[in-house]
Amino acid sequence: MNTAVLRQQARTAVIEGRNAGLGMDEPVTMKDGSVGVTMRFKGKARSLRFTEELSNSGSIDIWAVSYTHLRAHETKANL
Repeated sequence: MNTAVLRQQARTAVIEGRNAGLGMDEPVTMKDGSVGVTMRFKGKARSLRFTEELSNSGSIDIWAVSYTHLRAHETKANL
């Protein structure tokens, strides 16, 4: 998995989100090699996750998932 490409895609999403008025944290590389970003809007936080599957598709589909959901994947990867 090319983490550098995923981080660049995530960084682009952060810049675009901030330009749209969203609170966006800096990208974080997850243990499974994906890259996560937390987005905040109207008092709610949502996590975005960039994976190689998205990178290879040529487009980015954003799926909002909870922090708990991301942690469950991280836990599963460590089992």
